[in-house]
Amino acid sequence: MPYACNEQLPWIPLISTIGFLILLGYFISLIIWFSNTFFRPPKYLRKHYGSWAIVTGCTDGIGRAFARKLAREGLNLIL
Repeated sequence: MPYACNEQLPWIPLISTIGFLILLGYFISLIIWFSNTFFRPPKYLRKHYGSWAIVTGCTDGIGRAFARKLAREGLNLIL
């Protein structure tokens, strides 16, 4: 017997709940990514990776700026 227009199918709340939980998971993942990307504390390179760094392509552009940044942080550089 077909359902009338005003009757609710029994599986619709289940499907809606599953969809909501999936969207909630994506939203939480987005919030975590946003906070890790924009609000995390800076990483101290010397503490995590040691006191030396090798920078290739340091004569111009991004490599030069990166080498200067590492030197400002007190790392020993091999250019």
